This record gives sequence, C-alpha cells and structure tokens, in this order.
Amino acid sequence: MKCPVLYYEQNVYFDARLQAWAAYRIPQQPYAFSSQEKKRAIVDQLRGFLHAHRGACHLLSLTDDIRPTGFFHSGDGQSAEFERYRAAVIEKVANQRPWHRSLFLLVKLAHSRFSVPDLDLAAPGRTLASLRGFATGIGRTLQQQFLSAPSGEMDRQVLVDTLSAEALVSQSVHAALGGERLQSGDLEWLLYHPFHRALPGESVPSLGLEPSYQIAVRGERVMLRPRKSLPILVAGDTVIEERLRTLVIHHQDDGARQSWQTFFFLVDVPEEISDIGQEWLYRLDDLPDPVECSIHLEIEAPHTAAAGLERSRKALKDQQREFVDGTGDLPLTLEWAGDRGRHLEHKLQHGMPLVHATVTFAVFAPTRTELEARATQFSQLCSTLRLRVVRSPGDQTRGFLNSLPGTDMEKKPWSIPMDPGYLAAGVPHGSRDAGDPTGDYIGRTRQGTPVLLDLARPMSRELNRSGAVGIVGTLGGGKSVLKKLLFYLAFNHGGSIFSIDPKDEDGCFTGIPEISKGLTVLRLSAGSRTQINPFRMAQSEERSHAIAHDYLSLLLDGQRNDERADIIMEAIERTFATSSRDLYRVMNELQKLSQSSGHEAMRAEARRCFTRLQGYTKSPYGRLVFARDDGMSSLPDTRFVVASLSGLPLPKRAPGETGNFTPNERFGVGMMYLMAALGRERMFHGTPGGLKLFGIDEAWLLRSFPEGRQLIDETVRMGRSYGVVPILVTQNPGDIAEEELRNNLGAIFCFRTEDPRASRDNAILLGLDPNEASLWQEFRSLRSGECFFKDIEGRVSLIHVDPTPDDLLDVFNTSVDGGRSS
Repeated sequence: MKCPVLYYEQNVYFDARLQAWAAYRIPQQPYAFSSQEKKRAIVDQLRGFLHAHRGACHLLSLTDDIRPTGFFHSGDGQSAEFERYRAAVIEKVANQRPWHRSLFLLVKLAHSRFSVPDLDLAAPGRTLASLRGFATGIGRTLQQQFLSAPSGEMDRQVLVDTLSAEALVSQSVHAALGGERLQSGDLEWLLYHPFHRALPGESVPSLGLEPSYQIAVRGERVMLRPRKSLPILVAGDTVIEERLRTLVIHHQDDGARQSWQTFFFLVDVPEEISDIGQEWLYRLDDLPDPVECSIHLEIEAPHTAAAGLERSRKALKDQQREFVDGTGDLPLTLEWAGDRGRHLEHKLQHGMPLVHATVTFAVFAPTRTELEARATQFSQLCSTLRLRVVRSPGDQTRGFLNSLPGTDMEKKPWSIPMDPGYLAAGVPHGSRDAGDPTGDYIGRTRQGTPVLLDLARPMSRELNRSGAVGIVGTLGGGKSVLKKLLFYLAFNHGGSIFSIDPKDEDGCFTGIPEISKGLTVLRLSAGSRTQINPFRMAQSEERSHAIAHDYLSLLLDGQRNDERADIIMEAIERTFATSSRDLYRVMNELQKLSQSSGHEAMRAEARRCFTRLQGYTKSPYGRLVFARDDGMSSLPDTRFVVASLSGLPLPKRAPGETGNFTPNERFGVGMMYLMAALGRERMFHGTPGGLKLFGIDEAWLLRSFPEGRQLIDETVRMGRSYGVVPILVTQNPGDIAEEELRNNLGAIFCFRTEDPRASRDNAILLGLDPNEASLWQEFRSLRSGECFFKDIEGRVSLIHVDPTPDDLLDVFNTSVDGGRSS
C-alpha cells in the first residue's frame, strides 16, 4: 500500500500523479431543534456549493476521541479544590470515551498551465528569437507535466501557480460553506488518522514535516522532490493485514497492539427523499459508537450529463422495442426507467448538475467482537434509512484507501449518480453539539459528548458579547443545581460571586471547606445581626443617592402621587446634606416637613411616610435597615457573598404592580432590591479584574417593579464592560423573554416545563420555532437535570447537567446552615 500523498504545502496536497488537492475544514451547522426554515437554509447551503462546483472533490466526515486534558487552559490549577475537580473530570470523561465529528472538504485543483510566448512573425528580425522562446516554453511544459512525474519531482513554479489557483477556490468555499484552510498539523492528522482511528483515547502525534519536500536544483530549474520519510512517518511501524471482511491493523512489530476496521460501500439509495426529515449522513451520530464517512464526488456539468442521458435513452428505447416486438408486453421496470429518465432530463434542462458519488463508511473497534457489534448496529441504521450498503469481501483495502486524502479514484465500482439535493439533504455538515471549545465541564449531550462552558469567553475580544446567563424551568427541574455549579466553577478560577438567594440554598457551600473560607452569608431575617444602611451602599455619593431614592420610593410607594414623590425626594436631599445619613435621619426630616408651612397635601404625605417608617422600626425585620450611621460602607470583603432572603416576607405570586404589595411584602421586596443594588455595586465597582458572577434567583420579583427591572436591565447591558456575568434564574421564561433582554443573554438553559405558554416562551428564548407543536412534549418529558442549552454562538442542544466531582450533587441538594454570617 503506497502513501497517496507525495508532499503538501500550505493547505494543498500533491498526490502520486502530482495532482493538487486543496483541503478545508467545513464548520458544523447547528441543526438539532432548528426551525424548518433554518434547516432548509442549511441544506441549501451545501446544495448551492454542489450546483456551482465542477470537477472532483472529496468530503471526509471523521471522528476523534475527546481528550479531557485539553479542556483546561495552561494557566489553570489555582487551588486544591480545582485540582480535585480537574482529576474528577478527566476520569469521568475518559470512562465515557466520547467523540466529536469534523467535516473536511478536499477540492481537486485544475492542472497548472503555463503561458507560452506568442509567435512574432510580423517582424523578420525577431522571428528567430520568437521561435526559440516558443520552443523553450513547449519544452518546459512537457518536462513539468510528463517527464518529471515518474520520479515524483515537480517544478517549483507548478507549486507557485497551484497556490495562486487555490486562492480563488478558497474564496468560493468560504463564501458557500464557511470553510477555512487547514494548517499543516491538520493535513498531517488527515494522513495519520485512518491508521489509528480505532485506538481509544490516543492522540495523533505530529509528523513534524516542515517542509514535506526537498529542493533540488537542475540547471536553471528548481525542483521539488518528495521526502522518503513521509510514508514511513505516516504508517510508522503499522502493519495492515487484510482479511475477507475486515482489516487488522497491527500497531507494533510484535503484534501486541492491534485494532480492527471494516468498510461498507453505499450501492443504492431511495429514488427521492425530502429536504428535511431523512438526514441519512447526519443520522450517523444516532449510533452509540462513531462511524466515519468518505464521499468522493465527481460533479458533471448539466450539458455533459444530458448528452450521456441521451445515449442511455436511445439504449432504453431499443430494449423497449425488442420486448414489444418479442412478447408484446413491456416490463414495469423499463416503464419506470423511462419515467425516471424524463424526470432527470427535466432537472438537467433547468441547470442541475449530476453528482457521481462513491460513499464509503468506516466502522472500527479495538477488538473483533466489538467491531461486529458496531457493524450490526450500523447495518440496522442503514435499513431504517432505506440505504443499501454492502460489506464487500476482498474490497476492504479499497475502502481504507478511499478514506485517505489524495486517493486515486479513477476506478469507481460503487459510484452512484444522484441529484446534488440528495447529498445535501443528508446534512453531513449538521451538528448536535453545543458549548465552548475549551472551558469547564458542565454536562454532556444526549449522545454523550461533553459540554464545556467558558463563562468569560463571550466578553473576550474574539466575541465581544454579553456573558449574561438565563436559567428557566419549573421546580425540581435542576435550575438551582446548575446555578450552584456555575458558582463553584467560577470560585475555582479565582472569581468573585454575589448571590441573591430567596430560598436559602446557597449556604450549602459551607460544605466545601476551601470555599467556606471565602464565604459571607448575609442572613436577612427576623433576629439576624445583619444590618444594611441604604445610604452607604456605594463608594460614590451619586450612586448612593440613587440607591437610597429608589429604595425609599419602593418602600413608601413613592409613585402613588406627585406629592408623595416630591416629599420623599426632599427628605432624601436633606438627609444627604447632613453628615449622619440613615433612615432615622430621614424620619426626622419627614417629621419636620410634616410641620412646616406649605401645601397641606405635602404635609399630609410627609406624615404618612413618617408613620409608615415608624411602623417598620417596630417590625421584627426593622433592625435590618434601621441602623445608626457609622460612616462605613456596607460592602463585604470576601470573594463569595450570599444574600439569604428566605426569612423575609416576599410575595409568593407575581403582583403585576407594586401597588398590590402588602406593607410587609413591600419591605421584603425593598430588601431584595437593596441586595441587588449591593451586588451590582460590588461587581461593578469592587476589585477590578477577574471573573465576576452576579446571581439573581427568582428574578421575576425584581422584574415585577420598575426599580428592580431597571437594575436588572442595566446589569445585563453593562456587565460586559465590567467583566460581570449576570445569572438570572426564574421559573417563568416569560420573565426574561422580552426582546431587549433576551437579545443581551449569552447562554440560556431551559429546564422542564408543563405549561404550553411557557414552552412557547422557551422556544423564543432558544431561537426555535414557537409554533412547533413537538417542542411542548420535549419540554414536558425532560427529566431532572436535563435541559435545552443555547450557547453563545446560537447552537441548541439537549444536555444533562452533570456536577463533577459527583459528591457536589449531594452538597447542592442539601440546605446547610452555616457560613460566616455578618
């Protein structure tokens, strides 16, 4: 078996016949759960490329094991807890043996042609020189195209012109499919991978060929000569043993390590398939184990295909005439052939090219027993998709060669002519994956692929987007576990966290000793020692003024009438004019305003506000905010702050308007607003740098009144500028489904819901079709821990949240009192 590639440069292979192939990586499109219109657009993307291209190309759909050591950045490893997390992730993912799929496109470039000097016969004095130049040009062309081929040598000018021609192809591939040029390491991987595809968890080493050729000078010519080490490095000490229906690959001379491969050839396909619903290549990922696919294409122009069809039609007419003359009956097969021919002729007349496809599927495993089990699963899938595949005895080496780039495909025993739309409808460029390329492990897809989340990536220069996270779902779906997992991961990376916790769940982090050391729990309940001065919430006087005004307006229902709004504003202005700033000072100023001269309505509102504040001082919760000013800020100084609101009288339903709050509920909502303002101040104006998470559970409460809604909107919009990741958690997706807010969300997680209206809102959040009836059943059938995940790039996948190490789930599901209360 000869190495099919002599050498490569940039992203161009040269095969044994010195034919050039340009190699590109085609990005996988988010296909799962997309709307019908979006799926059709993805199919049309590949169909459009096939309609425009002419000649040979090669699609390679290859898989590679996911190695968890590549999840983490080189600078990671800041704490013992992080090292424990890293070790647990590596062990878990290695046991799952997950894999991911990549799609590559190789385009055969046209033969390089050199310009030959024009003959100048008009001037007799230059005729001889012109003839000499013409002869030299012809001789050089013959040498480059024919004489140097047997030894594999090639004129360097051929390489220069080939790379120039590749630039035009690259533009076409990028415009049609978003393809990007491969790097030298990718080219090496394509050559080396088929030999090692069945070895679990083993990374493909670099061949280290820079360049992959030698330079020789022959007179005035600069020649490129293949390096003899290329085929040796590609195969190494691998020995391939062909058996009747399998290949055994021995990876060491002593035969101690071996793997098994078998190849299926596509020999027949259904006559017609719809654009959507029968994605025969996309469905390969339904299998529990990877299957790779190699598709050699020869795209024939419509007029050329029409000429061949005309010849076939004449032969068909002759056969029909013979049957009619002989028996008087025409077989149905010949009638159907005539109908199909007319249908094909109609398509060709309308500009459809004809694609001749040779499709080879590779199944592989580390043992013979496992190989046969996987081959059976693959055969069953093909039966379901109405594909006829054969595992041809004696053709296994041919199947192996088909999966190598640059393979000579002049002999095409399994070539199938097909409509370009048939291949495009297979959606080889579709993907179910979601998440970031590197980051923290948060779970896995339904196919077992790890899902990574880099909370800081959306705010990087690469994307420059909001990093806000939305988490929605009913009780028991898994929202809180995911929120705590994100807190845990951010803390491991040295980040700062502020959590508004209405249900007293986040105190569970006291169960993790390393995090407990940096944890402050502000317990806002009757009898708590925590005291917050609304006038000392910010380091800036202007921001403190705004927080105090919004808080008192909410607490005293300042929007009831203009007189009350004016009297509250006046009391606040007078309070800030003094050195002692607290609610007692506000009460004194209100008492003075109730006795001052002026409009009776103003004095009446001052008395009402004074009476309401005086009543709050007698409340069991009053001491939380009625504290004497000591001139100190209320900002805690630890990395992790939890504001526990479980002891406050918070509303249990969405009130719609703040006028529907009872006085006790108004006090509870006011405390929630103060904690949100404190968190925003800490995140935006605390210690600069590092990752910052601002968690707001039961976000509907803040969104239910103007002051809270404005605070959330500003936090989401401005978070990117300060490196802050707001995490909004709510049961009703409608709370964050407003266009302005959802457009500023990065990652979105939608857990189980039973309400059809909530399912519709979930679909809007995820960018899916809200009128898709099947989505409601999908959301209803989600189990605890399962959710739909939309990543920063808009890809949607169904994932299972998997806290790692496993003992985290026990910690997150247990409410633990503790922490360092203040």
